[in-house]
Amino acid sequence: MMPQQGPMKTLARYVAIAAAFLALAGPASGQTTPTAPALWPDLAVLPAVAEDGQNDAAVVVGIEKYASLAEIPGAGDNALLWFRYLAARKVPGERMHFLRDREATRERVESEVKKAASEVTAGGRIWFVFIGHGAPSRDQQDGVLVTYDAQQDVDSLFARSLPQKEVLDTLTRSKAKVVAIIDACFSGFAFVRDSVQRPLVLSAMPTLLTSLAYETPAVVLSAGTSRQFAGRLPGARRPAFSYLALGALRGWGDANGDGRVTPQEVAQYTQTALRELPIHRDQTPELRAAEESRAWSLAEGAKEPGPNLMDIRARIRPDDGIETPAAPPTTLVAREAPERHTSALVPIGIVTAAAGVVALGVGGGFALSANAKNNKSEPFCTSNVCSAEGLGFRNDAISAGNVATGFFIAGGVLTAAGLGMWLFAPSPTPSASAASRGRRNVALQLVPGLSRTEAAVSVTGSFP
Repeated sequence: MMPQQGPMKTLARYVAIAAAFLALAGPASGQTTPTAPALWPDLAVLPAVAEDGQNDAAVVVGIEKYASLAEIPGAGDNALLWFRYLAARKVPGERMHFLRDREATRERVESEVKKAASEVTAGGRIWFVFIGHGAPSRDQQDGVLVTYDAQQDVDSLFARSLPQKEVLDTLTRSKAKVVAIIDACFSGFAFVRDSVQRPLVLSAMPTLLTSLAYETPAVVLSAGTSRQFAGRLPGARRPAFSYLALGALRGWGDANGDGRVTPQEVAQYTQTALRELPIHRDQTPELRAAEESRAWSLAEGAKEPGPNLMDIRARIRPDDGIETPAAPPTTLVAREAPERHTSALVPIGIVTAAAGVVALGVGGGFALSANAKNNKSEPFCTSNVCSAEGLGFRNDAISAGNVATGFFIAGGVLTAAGLGMWLFAPSPTPSASAASRGRRNVALQLVPGLSRTEAAVSVTGSFP
């Protein structure tokens, strides 16, 4: 009689084989697939800055998710980059005022601006960075900075916004040098598909800003002219101007290589970048400043080399800069697509069920092997009394059968669990869909001036 061969070693060997099959069914949790190199430098890596900001103060506002208005992807991330950059310049923490999303109400922004104006000390500078929506003022002589809580209503839009002149007047009363970075457009629009735009307030077509009819001692760098749309950076989900302006201060904009960056150089760099990149829109950043202020030194020791714009242009997809829905409708009727399961459980369920099917298949293979080995033992066994050779076949059959049973159990559990996650994953709530349908139909009724194509685009724009 031969001793029974080690079933646990056999089981371990086949479990390893099964694990390889399961790995083919889908990536294991925590694994990542290699990604292409990022198009743009990571500005979260702080630069070496020679500037000493001990006397400075700063207000940084980034509104990505408005209470009722269209979202601005990446606005909060850009604001955080500016906050970190100014902290690297040693602006004291108690004079750094950072407002993001729901923190950026009209009252909070106004309050933090007044605090910064009172905190700056002799020889210091006030930085004001605003990344969000803008609109023309009622008299068309100024632009307003739209704060988080503005609603889809004309009166609310102006009541919950701050005139740019009011902000600049408050800051410049401190007698400090004021640098304002305004990544907002004053066209009153929030969505662009080529030349078609969606109003911030769908119930009214905004009047265009005619001019900024006032002078200010501040240096104001803005995203574009009053009739242009401030859009995103090609190849990235973030506003273009505030990212490029920050890069310019880190050294990208140092055109003459003297290690210092002026407002004029920031404007020139951002203008050049947006002119050379495929942005599919007109956007020309502007500098408003007195002649002597254009040569201020905004950054000293700024030596970081900028990215190769031509290389980035070559690597961007031809349609990347077109800010458009995936499938705009061709009629004025807002048709709701059938609701689909959007939960993360759906892909997990599919992978789990697939793994279960693979396990069942592996178990079936072991079951067939067990049956074949048992059949081979028959000539060497009589009334369950086997020779050494027959006993070896029987032991192998028992081991294969045990492994098959384990895979059948595991496969059944995984298949059932995967199907359950797929079938019962939560879908969008009916109430949310109904509310969305209601808003879209209202949009069509309240914008009679839009053409057929423009109204169709308005229906498919990003709604909160």
